[in-house]
This record gives sequence, structure tokens and C-alpha cells, in this order.
Amino acid sequence: MLGGLRVATVADAAQLLAIYGPYVLNTTVTFETQVPTEQAFAGRIAGTLAQFPYLVWESAGEIAGYAYAHRFAERAAYDWAAEASIYLAPAAQGTGVAQCLYGALIELMQAMNYAHLYGIITHPNPRSESFHKSMGFELTAYLPNVGYKMNRWVDVVYYRLPLCPLPTRPVNVIPFANLPQRLVRRVLMDRSAAVSHE
Repeated sequence: MLGGLRVATVADAAQLLAIYGPYVLNTTVTFETQVPTEQAFAGRIAGTLAQFPYLVWESAGEIAGYAYAHRFAERAAYDWAAEASIYLAPAAQGTGVAQCLYGALIELMQAMNYAHLYGIITHPNPRSESFHKSMGFELTAYLPNVGYKMNRWVDVVYYRLPLCPLPTRPVNVIPFANLPQRLVRRVLMDRSAAVSHE
């Protein structure tokens, strides 16, 4: 699929909401039940980028998918763990865009000194679970009937990807905003080229 990766901006909020909204309204993929406003979504993008990567795949000015990381949990001892999220427009499914987005996200999280990346998935979701397994994630937890949406109880599964051998004493994580821009550009360009040339 022709196009490329770049870092999201708050100006992308409307396009990202156009992708995300149907997941909120029509699926249990997200447990959010009301589509956020464009202003609120822009605030989420800005808040995420202070600490974590927020990436989009853009082709001819149109965003086909996006992925970002965020905190796994609030307590300080969780500082080296993060959760990843990804959403695609229907036309981007099966094109390699998801692998490109996640591949770049993983590489950047490794550069930021994170130790674990989690995918938290409603179950059953064969497409997402198969995708996470293909990216090296392993199933680590199963929570039956933990959520209620669309008039039914929904299970959740946790998939984990180790990002590095665990050190005895981990070094501090580097906020995404503090990563060298040359490194970020290289990761995005290399990953984009791999998909665009397929």
C-alpha cells in the first residue's frame, strides 16, 4: 500500500475519529461507548505525544490507520510497561499497514527503554489475536466477562511482548518527545519503505 508513516498531530483528530468512531459505535473492540468530540480527541493526541509515540499511516493525504502507546497502569512500579493500541480503516486491513505501524511502535518503545508492551484485546477477536501473535506477543492473561457492552458480557485477553532482556536495575524511560528526531525519522522511513515496496 503506497504511503508512509509519520507522527500524528492534533490536526489529525477529525480523520482519526472517522476511523475510531465506528469501533466505538458498532463493536466491542473498544470499551468506550460514546464517540469523543474532536476537541477531546485532539487533547488525547497531544497528551499521548508528551510521553509516547502516536503514529499514523498516510496515503495521498488520507490516514488509513494509526497506532500509539500509553501507560499500562498508574503506579510508579509500572513505569517500564506500556499498552499499545491500533485502529485501521476498513480498506487498510490486510495491506501490511498494521505490521508497519506496530513494527515502528515497537522499535521506538525499545529505544525509549520500555521492558514490556501489552495488547489488551476483547475476546473472541481472531483477527487481532492472530495479528498480535504474528508480531511476537504471547497470551498472558484471560479475564472472563469483565466488560459489558452491546447487551452482552465481554471477555478480555492480555498479550505481552518483551522488549528487552530484563535488567537487574532498569534505566529510566525516555519520553518520546525527548528521543532524537534523527532516530525517529529513520525508524519511520525504514518501516514505510518496507510496506511501500511490497
